[in-house]
Amino acid sequence: MQDHERLLHFPDLLNARELGGYPTTDGGETRWRSLVRADDLSQLTVEGVRALADYGVGTVIDLRWPEEAALAPSPVPSVLPQVRYQRISLLTHTEDEWRLRSRDVAKELW
Repeated sequence: MQDHERLLHFPDLLNARELGGYPTTDGGETRWRSLVRADDLSQLTVEGVRALADYGVGTVIDLRWPEEAALAPSPVPSVLPQVRYQRISLLTHTEDEWRLRSRDVAKELW
């Protein structure tokens, strides 16, 4: 096992976590520096956004509702247009919406 830091420190970003090293169903593990989870990216400063890019983040997937994203937009697209920014809400307001939405979410990620 490699010695990696699980809790990541980026300016103005709370609770960022490295998701590498977790076991997979086939006996392997998730690759380090390939998946990071974090809280609200709308709080990031330009310095924080650049720190994400320096870490190697190439795609940001925003899982918030459209209303949430509109009220507090992420600075990533405007600061680093080369970082792919995808807003895909996994949550919906009703169970029927969730059933319809869950069919297409995976397709949008790829």
